[in-house]
Amino acid sequence: MTVAIVEDSIIIKDRIKEKIDQYPEITILWEAELLSDGLQKISKEIPDYLILDIQLPDGNGIDILKLIKEKKYDTSVIILTNYPIVGINSKCCSIGADYFFDKTNEFEKVFSILKEKLESQTNRN
Repeated sequence: MTVAIVEDSIIIKDRIKEKIDQYPEITILWEAELLSDGLQKISKEIPDYLILDIQLPDGNGIDILKLIKEKKYDTSVIILTNYPIVGINSKCCSIGADYFFDKTNEFEKVFSILKEKLESQTNRN
């Protein structure tokens, strides 16, 4: 399983990588801290899962979500954000986000999802 991370906070990104490192079956395909880098990288290497922040220094992560859905990439998108605008969850889900989690209260849910997907892959093989 491959995962990519678009997150501008080095602290959060390091926490994500520490958690993913616990699963040898998961490879971090690439990382980006800026919207522009994320858009460029997703066009070249398509991960199985994308952990995506919304609020980035040079734009809105929703643009990456839109690109993934427009191009019909086979990538599950996990939004992980503290973006406090009312209705952003439903907007992301209507565009096609597979999951939407709050960094403060639901951080661990990201890894529960990845673990669950790993287990379902193992059971199919």
